[in-house]
Amino acid sequence: MAGKRGPVRLSPRVYWRRRLAVVIVLVGLVGIGWWIIAANASQPDASPPASPSPTPSGSAQASPSPSAVALDRPCTSGDIEVAVAPTPVNVPGGTNPAFDVTITHTGSTPCKLTTSQENSSLLVISGSDRIYSSADCPTDTTVPVNEYLLQEGSAEALTLTWMRQRSAPGCEKVTAKPKTGYYKATVTIQDVASDAQTFVLN
Repeated sequence: MAGKRGPVRLSPRVYWRRRLAVVIVLVGLVGIGWWIIAANASQPDASPPASPSPTPSGSAQASPSPSAVALDRPCTSGDIEVAVAPTPVNVPGGTNPAFDVTITHTGSTPCKLTTSQENSSLLVISGSDRIYSSADCPTDTTVPVNEYLLQEGSAEALTLTWMRQRSAPGCEKVTAKPKTGYYKATVTIQDVASDAQTFVLN
């Protein structure tokens, strides 16, 4: 029919020009994409590098705190006062005398104190007669083994019992028995002696 046109054919030159333009555009897009990736990869990290933790030196050791040192400090004779009180003062016949001992901490820092037969003793005398001492025999158990942590101004108490027997140095056996009458008791702990206290055996 007279008003219709057939398909327009492109010349080979125009066809290949269009193909070449498409290829150039694709190559450009690929190049831009690679450039963006490379630019991001080359940028430095904004966060600062973590500083390495210091490695403790083999010679540098933590010093113990003053309180820890004080807890390990043994008491000396200048740290304590010792007092003794017979209970009762008048001891009935057939009853073993008991003595309440008070240890008061007079030092300025805490210290550890151990009572035992080796560093503590009970001495009983009557006039000039030495009647008994728990230090006479290593196997004597009059003084119990106790460990105390003494704080400034604190006091600890223990009780010693005398079995109404005489003793002699070197565990020598003594057959004589204490008689009724007046006696004095002294307790020594860590080379600190109490004042002598009088009691009566009935």
